[in-house]
Amino acid sequence: MTAQLEKVPWADDRMLEPVDGDVRLAGSGIGVDLLAMILARGGLQVTVSQEAELAPVAVTTVPYTAELLHLLADRFSVPEIADLAMFGRLPAWLQASSGVKQSLGFVYHRSGRAHDRSENVQFSVPGEHAEWHAYLPDVQRHTKKLAQRYGARYTTGPLPGTGAHAVTLVCAGTSASQPGMLSGTADFEDVTPFEQIKPPKDDGYTQPWSEGATVHGFRGGWVQVAAFGNHPGSRNAGCAVSVSVPASEVGGSGDLDAALTALCQRYPDIGLQLRGARRKGPWRQTGDAGARTGPNGDPVREDRSDAGARTGPNGDSVREDRSAALVLQLGLDRGEVLFGQDFTLLLELVHASAAILLAPGALATPEASAAAMRDIERFQQSLLSYQEDFSHAGRIATRSFQSWNAFLRAWLLWSISSALALKKVRLDAVRAGNWAAASQFDQGVGWFDLAPGIAKTVDGCAEAMKAVERQAVLPTVAAGRVFKLLSQRRVIPPLYKFGDPAARRYRLSLPTRLKLLAWTFTVAPKAYRGMLTADNITAVPDQGRHSAFDATEGKQ
Repeated sequence: MTAQLEKVPWADDRMLEPVDGDVRLAGSGIGVDLLAMILARGGLQVTVSQEAELAPVAVTTVPYTAELLHLLADRFSVPEIADLAMFGRLPAWLQASSGVKQSLGFVYHRSGRAHDRSENVQFSVPGEHAEWHAYLPDVQRHTKKLAQRYGARYTTGPLPGTGAHAVTLVCAGTSASQPGMLSGTADFEDVTPFEQIKPPKDDGYTQPWSEGATVHGFRGGWVQVAAFGNHPGSRNAGCAVSVSVPASEVGGSGDLDAALTALCQRYPDIGLQLRGARRKGPWRQTGDAGARTGPNGDPVREDRSDAGARTGPNGDSVREDRSAALVLQLGLDRGEVLFGQDFTLLLELVHASAAILLAPGALATPEASAAAMRDIERFQQSLLSYQEDFSHAGRIATRSFQSWNAFLRAWLLWSISSALALKKVRLDAVRAGNWAAASQFDQGVGWFDLAPGIAKTVDGCAEAMKAVERQAVLPTVAAGRVFKLLSQRRVIPPLYKFGDPAARRYRLSLPTRLKLLAWTFTVAPKAYRGMLTADNITAVPDQGRHSAFDATEGKQ
C-alpha cells in the first residue's frame, strides 16, 4: 500500500476527479466525525450510523496533537481541522466551553503525607503553541456538522444496505483496557485550583496549576484535573477529573466515586483540591476492574498476542468473518488520559485510515478493499500495543518520585521530538506534494522518521522501567539510568535540562532558543539542521482565522 500513497489524489482545493467507493462507519465521536469528514472530502460516499452513546467529557492536547491536526488539514485539504489545533483559532462558542492549557504539571503524593513541594514537575507550553482542554460534547457537535457539510450522511438506525461494493468500519474504543485498572472521567464543579492549596510563594511553580492540566501521581496510578473555566472568556465552570487506579484499591467493586473518596483520604492534598467538589455528570468509565492483580496489588497484564488465532499460509493472521467489517478503534472510551495519549493515538489512526482508504485503487475491488483493511488493522495493532506499554511503564514509574521524574522527561523528549519531526515532514510534503515520508504505515509506530538517536533513547528509558517491574533494580537505580541516557550531549537537544533531576521547571525562553540554535549547527547530528530551523520551531498558522462555522451555527 505504501507505494500508492506517494501523491494525494488532488492538487488544490477542488477534487480533480471523485474516488469510487462506499464507506460505512458505525459509531460516534470526534474520531468518527474526522474520518467521515476527510473521506467525504476525498470523494467517497460516506454513511455514518451514529450510535447513541455517552460522550467522554474532555481530551487535552499537547504540541504533537496539534501537529497531527495540522497534518490532517494539509494532507486532506480540510482546513477546518487545523482550527482545532490551536485554542485561538476555535470558534468563539467553543472557546467559551473549553479550557486553555498553558502547562502540564505533575504533583507526586505519598500515602498519608502532605505533598512535598520538591516533588513536582511542570512543563510550560511554548508561546507559539495554544494547547487546550476540549469540552467534547460541544466539540463533537461541531465536527459532526462539519462532516455533514462535506457530504457525509448520518443516520441513527442500522447502516443501509447497498448494491455497490462497500467497506464497513465498526468504530469502537481507543485501546484495550488496562488489566486490573479502574479508570474513568467525569465532569465536576467547585474544584479548588491547586495553587490555592499550595501558594506560589511556597511552591515555586512557573504558572498557576489551574491554567494547565495537573496530574496527581502516586504509586500505581494518577488523578488528572483539567479546568474549562480557566480563562476570561469561559462560560463553563466545570472541570474534567480523570481517575486511574488499581482495581484492588476499591476491592474490585468498579465504583469510581468510592475510588476517588479513598484517594482523597489517602493523599491529603488531593483531598484538599477536591473537597467540596460535586460530580455533575456521569462517569465515563474505562479499564478492567475485574482483571487480575499481583501479590503487591499491581496489575498483571494479560497476554494480548492472540497466540491461538488462526494463520494463513503466509503467516498472516486470519480474521473471523465480521461481515467484511474492520473494528477501528476510534472512540475515546477505553484509552488512558495520561499526557493526552488517548487523543493523539486516535488522530494517528484517523490519518492512517484516511490515507490508506483514499489511495488510488484502494477500494476498486473487494480484494483491494480487504488488503486496505488489513493494512489499517496491522497499523492499529502496533499503536494499541505501544499505548498499552506506555501506560504500563508510567504506572511502574510511579513507584518513586525519582523514577516518575525520569519517566516524565523521557516522555517530554519524545513528545517535543515527534512534534518537530512531524512538522518538518508535513512542511516538506506540502512543498513537494509528496506524502510518502508520512506514510510508512508498515513501520507501525515509526510511521515517520524521528531525529537520530531519539527512538533508541526513549526505548532505553522504557527498558529501565521494565527492569523495575522484574525487580532487577530499584526504582531509584532505574531513574539514574534514565537520567544518564538523557544526558547524551550529541543526541539530546538542549531545549531543557533533561538529564538534571533537579531541573523541575521547563519554559522555552529566548536564551534557550539561542542555545538550541548554536547546538544545532555545532555538535548535533546533521539531520537536526533540517528539523530545528527558526521557521520550524516558531512559525505557526494565523491564530486569528476561524472557519466559516461561526458562533450562530455552533449553537444550533
